[in-house]
Amino acid sequence: MRLYPQIGALDNLIQRQSMNPELLEFYSPAYRLKRPFNGQLNSDFQEKLKQCHTGKSEADCHFYHTLDLGNGRIIPGGWDIRGNEHNYLGHVDFKNQRVLEFGCASGYLSFWIEQQGADVVSLDLPPGFPPDLVPLPNIDLKANGESGAVTATQVRNSWWFGHEALKSRASALYADIYNLPSDIGRFDISTFGSILLHLSNPFRAMQEAAAVTDKALIVTDLLPDIIYGADQNSFVEFNPGEEPTNLVNWWRCNPSAITKMFRVLGFPHVDIHYFENKYHPYHKTDVPPVTRFMFAAVGQRTPNALTRVEKKSADIEKDAELRKLVPVIHVDNYNDAHRRLKDAEDKLGRIYSSLFWKITKPIRALIGL
Repeated sequence: MRLYPQIGALDNLIQRQSMNPELLEFYSPAYRLKRPFNGQLNSDFQEKLKQCHTGKSEADCHFYHTLDLGNGRIIPGGWDIRGNEHNYLGHVDFKNQRVLEFGCASGYLSFWIEQQGADVVSLDLPPGFPPDLVPLPNIDLKANGESGAVTATQVRNSWWFGHEALKSRASALYADIYNLPSDIGRFDISTFGSILLHLSNPFRAMQEAAAVTDKALIVTDLLPDIIYGADQNSFVEFNPGEEPTNLVNWWRCNPSAITKMFRVLGFPHVDIHYFENKYHPYHKTDVPPVTRFMFAAVGQRTPNALTRVEKKSADIEKDAELRKLVPVIHVDNYNDAHRRLKDAEDKLGRIYSSLFWKITKPIRALIGL
């Protein structure tokens, strides 16, 4: 599968990245044809990435997350997850776990998970590549792809900015989310922090994660405005909002859809947590934040594969409150229609296979039935 096929190779753009020649060659289109970005997690390669990003200023960065760099130094970002980490990640204890984080952005969760005692590998777009864009009509995808790739560079700079300031030991991995490098090893946990909505093929990305994950997948995403069918139906909305320039939002998934994906992928033991988080619209930190309703889904391969952090009473109350606030449309009529159709098909099947139907075939042919 090609990476972001609707844009094509951005050969010229990747040459403008601030990287040494070896890294430029590594992330070049020609190298991608040889293998999917293998060899990144060894210490020498990580050091080259670190040196390439050392000394970046705030002006070189786009901060997707608010970062707390210690000593009272706070850099505001579009999403502020501070104090809400356990809700956001499903109340999981990360101590002594190896974690693959999909869509690390500015790295607030990378560094927080690491601080809980985990060994973290943070995955994001390869240098020079755009986000996965919805091919809306009358949109210049090439121009928007190049603009998105520039923003992705600034976001990647912000991850390394935080990495340097916090003296993090987390590893960076830049790869095709639909075709992971073959040499990254096994992980206890993989996380998707508000990233599935931005992918053209979220199940494929989860499938890649499942193939290298032993204990659990964690998916965090926005709650739909309306839950269709509660737990028994797996509805997914395409390009939510129908905004004319909504290029980066592919899907809005019901929690039950994620639950079914977990089960198909071999993580059948699922719990769902509702919570809310602050967000600055359009990632403009001078715009007052709004509250977004969200959910975190934890799918485990076996019961109690993970150690959990006790859920605070305030979080339990908020979970219950949100379950009452978000409208649920029960689809019993939808399900009943499918049951009636199935019953009718079964009855017809019995008729067509009956001896009477076979014996009367010449008569039906004669009268045109």
